[in-house]
Amino acid sequence: MTKFKEAVKTGLALMLVYGIALKMNWMNPYWAGISVAVISLTTAGESINKGMLRLAGTIPGCLSAFVILSLAPQSRWLCLLLACAWIFFTTYMMLVDKQRGYFWTMAGIVSLIILVIGPSSSESLFVHAVFRTVETCMGVVVYMLVSVFLWPRTNLGAIRKTGGMLAASQATLVQAGREIMTDGRTGVGPSELLGQEIRLLTRFAQVLQAEGSESYAIHEMRHQWDRLHGLFAAAMESIDRWKIGLDDLAGIDVKAVLPDLPAYFDELGLCFVEIQGLLNGNPPEHDPVTISLTVDKNAFEGVSYLDRAALVVTRQELVKLETLIHAMLDCTRDLAGAPALAAGVKSAASSRSRSQGFMLPVMDPDHLLGAFFAAASLAVGFLICIYIDPPGHTGWFWMTGIVAMIVAGTQQLKASVLGKSIGQASVIGLLAYVFIMPQLSTFVGLGTLLFISMVVVCYFFTGLFRMAGMIAVINEISVSNPQTYNFAAMANAFIFTIAVFFFVFAMSYMLRSPRPEKAVLGLVGRFFRSAAFLVARLEPAQGRPTTILGRWRIAFHWQELWSLPAKIS
Repeated sequence: MTKFKEAVKTGLALMLVYGIALKMNWMNPYWAGISVAVISLTTAGESINKGMLRLAGTIPGCLSAFVILSLAPQSRWLCLLLACAWIFFTTYMMLVDKQRGYFWTMAGIVSLIILVIGPSSSESLFVHAVFRTVETCMGVVVYMLVSVFLWPRTNLGAIRKTGGMLAASQATLVQAGREIMTDGRTGVGPSELLGQEIRLLTRFAQVLQAEGSESYAIHEMRHQWDRLHGLFAAAMESIDRWKIGLDDLAGIDVKAVLPDLPAYFDELGLCFVEIQGLLNGNPPEHDPVTISLTVDKNAFEGVSYLDRAALVVTRQELVKLETLIHAMLDCTRDLAGAPALAAGVKSAASSRSRSQGFMLPVMDPDHLLGAFFAAASLAVGFLICIYIDPPGHTGWFWMTGIVAMIVAGTQQLKASVLGKSIGQASVIGLLAYVFIMPQLSTFVGLGTLLFISMVVVCYFFTGLFRMAGMIAVINEISVSNPQTYNFAAMANAFIFTIAVFFFVFAMSYMLRSPRPEKAVLGLVGRFFRSAAFLVARLEPAQGRPTTILGRWRIAFHWQELWSLPAKIS
């Protein structure tokens, strides 16, 4: 039912923005519809946040188009060079700045659209830019009002729900590790559950990013939610480190060496249940108790020295994990307005690295490769437009750049899979354009058609496929003021849309092989090369490099070690 409600809200918003744009006789209502398509997310806070980023990104996109055309009014190659440089910069910033990635996406997309669509003189360029901005603002405002007043879904509910799911996932991870560690059972192991944990942690970060847009009360508690997110991430890392050492405990009677282990795991289970209850609005019922995990000396001395080392490392990690979970409970009690714990648990302070003088910036090679891919796709699309001139014409310049930016931002998604959804939605829009729209004579009929088309696409498609399908339908229905019909133009647009996605799919081989096993092997190889570089330089302080380049190489390989595990997972 919730999915149907969201589809109805999107269809209603699209119908309203087209009605307003046609009534006001604005230049092209298409852009108002596109605004609705790209900001229609699940909660009001996310939609408002994305709408504001879209609106803010439209302004630098327009200004960059003005600058490029003023510097290269008659030189196609200089214009192409400047456009590729701008797309390279915005794509790189989109990949680096996760919180404002959509702002940089819109700054790149709007610049391409203003450069190509319509303007033939400096005066028409300004008019197109103004109408583009005004129609975007109108689409953002209309959808925000619809999402707030019609079946609103608060972001606070999404935050609490995701937080409860995170706590339940970590409790399952701990229980699975307990069964392997103490009972020797190997059911659903931690490796299978860590993937779900990473996805939930990413989702929690997304709703935290959007929650400040929704209400003042949520905004006031933002620092506490940020702290809880950090504790969830730290607990996940601690569980992962503990999981890595479980194989070393095979054949050891761990319960004999650590007799308090059952009580320890029982206490962690109670803490996780308490966290979930507090996030669901229940009153506090459990005060945490610290389990010391004392070591039985006789049992400890009865194992080999290698097994002793494994036991010591495991015990230290379990103590850290208990501290983190107690801190999570303390933070959750604070968010719920419950009294603070009698003995508050402080999270460990992060150590600050000492300044080492001037440092060159360390850039992620995957981000640079994605930015180069978007710029190269734009350049090749421009050459196709100039020398081949297939269906789509100038669309090969701006459409390839837009799709390449989307693919660069979601490198795990195949362009061919996205193209399939685009093709299905384009067929729906083309059939409506040919057989239904010529029979319509009033906006009542047109609005009904737009509403039904959006409800169908939003109900049956999800995620990025939903947004792509909505854009495809809007492209094919092609509402204008006054309305004219040209089947050849729409058929060419359909062929052009499919061809662009196949072209970008071919260009995506620049990033890496689409085969998952090849991508994982490449990332694993990079990880071990960086680890080997750093291990080889474990030498006395006086022998360490002091040059700027030497410090940069060390910083680069440290960044690789920190970032590659998340990319692999």
